[in-house]
Amino acid sequence: MFTNWYRSRSFRQPQSLYGNLIAYMRNRLNEHPDDQRLRLSLVKHLEMAGRYEEAIDQTKHLLLHNPNNRRAKGMLIRLRLEQRFTPPRELRI
Repeated sequence: MFTNWYRSRSFRQPQSLYGNLIAYMRNRLNEHPDDQRLRLSLVKHLEMAGRYEEAIDQTKHLLLHNPNNRRAKGMLIRLRLEQRFTPPRELRI
């Protein structure tokens, strides 16, 4: 069983794994739009997938509903810095 999972396509291609997780989380957010933990998790996975614009938008959404959320403020700062200093996909090795 473990070897099947290890050899699975999603394990070898993390982008597709993140895509599946992100799609799942977005569906859950449609059902529970006020779930801040789920939204924070979505932001983390968007960041890991390199989708900084979407992660920043979700973080701003968190801050609109709870402006004193220190974790979201820190994530927004980090996301903006990573977005600024990450080279475009075409230039990555």
